Amino acid sequence: MKLRKNALLVLALLAVCFPVLAAAAPTIDSATANFSTNQLTITGTSFGTTPSVKLDGIALTVVSYNATSVVADLPSGIGSGTFRLAVTATGTATFDLTLGSAGPQGPQGPAGPQGIEGPSGPSGPTGAQGPTGAQGPAGVSLGYSAYSSSGFALPQYEATLITQTPAIQTAGYCYLSGAATVYMGSGDQVYCWALSQGTQQPLTNTAATTGSNYQTLSLSGAAFVNAGDVIQMFCDSGNGISTVTDDSGFHAILVQNANGSNSSNATKQKNLLPPSKP
Repeated sequence: MKLRKNALLVLALLAVCFPVLAAAAPTIDSATANFSTNQLTITGTSFGTTPSVKLDGIALTVVSYNATSVVADLPSGIGSGTFRLAVTATGTATFDLTLGSAGPQGPQGPAGPQGIEGPSGPSGPTGAQGPTGAQGPAGVSLGYSAYSSSGFALPQYEATLITQTPAIQTAGYCYLSGAATVYMGSGDQVYCWALSQGTQQPLTNTAATTGSNYQTLSLSGAAFVNAGDVIQMFCDSGNGISTVTDDSGFHAILVQNANGSNSSNATKQKNLLPPSKP
């Protein structure tokens, strides 16, 4: 009797020290209906030894089972639809089971609102340069030239007319270039510019130089001039002791397209008045 009591005590202590682990709850991974046998095969885990199966609360007859599979009879005459499948063993696992073929696709719904614009991507590589276009028709050049032929003393801060073209006979864009070569003392300042005598609009940026000995001031520009205008070139001295010594003058060309229309690809110069005097 004493030996039996001791054995029972040992078993009780073992039960306290090593409790029996609870059985795992079942899970359903998939369920497949076979309408030729009218049976449902359920796969999963922990189905235990006596699982029960319900479909939308209706108990199904379990035909066979093991720990990972259960086969049960489907209810007679079950139609298509989605049903809540439940397998109960040590717990209950549920699964949404769809029986029957899918119905026709419904109409497309309205488009949703446009999403926000994403960030700009990086710039791609520069493409290959295209072929050079065909050369345009040659313009008709009507030369209007003027050259100074003697030296001029440049009064201090007073514009001196160096040379001018004959009157322009045809209105159009006038492309002009010119230069004045002056002899300068150390520290002298000289300014040169060109304008249209008819409208008094400046046709070039003002060229200026400071230095000593011979200096050349170059002018170039483009502007629309009217018929009858005369293009004039002026220079003056900041200190009043410079002299224009060469007959460089300037050359003006009126350009028209071959079809007789005025060229419009020259840009009018702006803010071309001579520098303000102190």
